[in-house]
Amino acid sequence: MAFRLRFFGGEHDGETYLVDPKRGVTLGRSPTNNIYVRDRNVSRVHAQIRIEKGECIITDLQSTNGTYVGGRRITEERVQPGDEVRIGLTTFRIEYVDDSVAETDTKPLAE
Repeated sequence: MAFRLRFFGGEHDGETYLVDPKRGVTLGRSPTNNIYVRDRNVSRVHAQIRIEKGECIITDLQSTNGTYVGGRRITEERVQPGDEVRIGLTTFRIEYVDDSVAETDTKPLAE
């Protein structure tokens, strides 16, 4: 099983991104992130998501407007499938996905 992010609402509605199990992903307003979020309320390098021992962990990277899981501001949090995360005005859900689906149903990450 793999983890992916499913964005809903706003400019990214319906987009999905696989979380790299070895390197994780960074999210932010700068195109240098693995996931480029076009939201002026998101910091240039806003948050990181990584996988450790089969668990998905999100870390706020000292963003200006914070990272929220289930409406609660966090600095670092283990997230479960179904959890909703908000950065700026952008919201996404953490999902489990079968490895065979993961390769065909997600947008490629920026290197």
